[in-house]
Amino acid sequence: MIEQQRDRQRDAEHFLELRAHVQRHQRIHAHLEEAEVAVQRRRAEAEHLGNRAIDAVRQQALSLAG
Repeated sequence: MIEQQRDRQRDAEHFLELRAHVQRHQRIHAHLEEAEVAVQRRRAEAEHLGNRAIDAVRQQALSLAG
């Protein structure tokens, strides 16, 4: 009987450890996904600014040529 209680206690502790591990893993994945979204946003902003700069240079070249 006491041995069964120990086994149940050990199993419960193991379950809690596994649950904590899974939760840490989920938090890490969420953080990585947020970081990837931030990188993609910055990449899109940089591309947009680059396109605006190219358009400005083209416009200036056209006005100098015309």
